[in-house]
Amino acid sequence: MSSIKRTFRRGRQKLREFGNAVFIDRSGPAQTTVLYSSGRSGSTWLSEILGSVPGTRLIFEPFHPLRGLAELADYRYRYIEPGKPVPVLDEAYGSILKGKRTTPWIEHLNRPTTMIYKHRLVKLVRANLLFPWLANRYPDQKHVLLLRHPAAVVLSQVRNGWNLSSARIREQADLLQSPGISELGSFGWPTSGFLSNLVFWAAENRIAIDHALESNTMIVFYEQICLSPTEVLDDLSRFLGIALPTAALERLDKVSWSSSIDIGSMSVSEKISRWQGELSEEQSSQVANVLESCGLDGFYSLESEPVAAGMEIVRRHNLRISS
Repeated sequence: MSSIKRTFRRGRQKLREFGNAVFIDRSGPAQTTVLYSSGRSGSTWLSEILGSVPGTRLIFEPFHPLRGLAELADYRYRYIEPGKPVPVLDEAYGSILKGKRTTPWIEHLNRPTTMIYKHRLVKLVRANLLFPWLANRYPDQKHVLLLRHPAAVVLSQVRNGWNLSSARIREQADLLQSPGISELGSFGWPTSGFLSNLVFWAAENRIAIDHALESNTMIVFYEQICLSPTEVLDDLSRFLGIALPTAALERLDKVSWSSSIDIGSMSVSEKISRWQGELSEEQSSQVANVLESCGLDGFYSLESEPVAAGMEIVRRHNLRISS
């Protein structure tokens, strides 16, 4: 690449960053949606769909350890008892919401030409454990929990270099007191590899699911978005009180910028079951045992779709909070 092209690209990037840093966020709590999920669950894909509503500011991963807000990095993958005062976390997260402090990474999916925002969407893949605290601190916001089969998630994490040490769970005394968490110690709290990420998935999603079912949080299965996209998006639209544009449906078959696989070229079956052909016999056994150990076998099994009983629990819950 010539020096002129490099200079032009750097200049264009700087101009974009400047444009993304100059805006007014007029969103209130009722116009704020927070999307929680484990990493590699399809959250970027879903956030781009929900973020297609005009005037939406997408706040992208503020807990990222290198590209997010420095003060938030220490609170990623942390469990904090709801209601416990944490001034540093409260101030930093609040400043991000209001747009008083930000980074190019956090705003990079927004259009630099948009000057005034009326809605905000916060996308988080490092805050499932923090979800109860955040939901308690910001009860008037709309909270959505995205779930995807743990085997699909963990295989993708390992393939993309995500090492989530389950020792992070063992080291949090308050977290170990939560239902289903201490039982995961039977797997030895590994620090790397498939089993480590799997145990971590189980812990953070047991916490998130338990809290979601006890609160006004909509739970969405990735698999159901693939199988019944119009129905799921309609439910989300009603719950969030937003009208998704026609373009939102067009994004369903488009790959998100963070995906390493072109989902647009895959069938629905491949989207939800591709992992079954990649899982070893040992890994299959680990998935079944971990799910049973933490009590999430009512939601996922070794089948590609969520367990029917779990889907019914979620359906009734979502119907109750939307009525």
